[in-house]
Amino acid sequence: MPVPQVARQTGASRRSVCKWADRYHAGGLDAPVDRSRRPFVSSHQVPPRSRPW
Repeated sequence: MPVPQVARQTGASRRSVCKWADRYHAGGLDAPVDRSRRPFVSSHQVPPRSRPW
């Protein structure tokens, strides 16, 4: 099914549909889910050993 058609039917953007398709091709049926945009690391985070708590 063409990407624009899927986007219209799901109410998602074409960019999101392309991301989902890429994730599906890379990881199978469980892969095309929305992911958190939270970074894995933060350069401003205080190291655990120097926290007072």
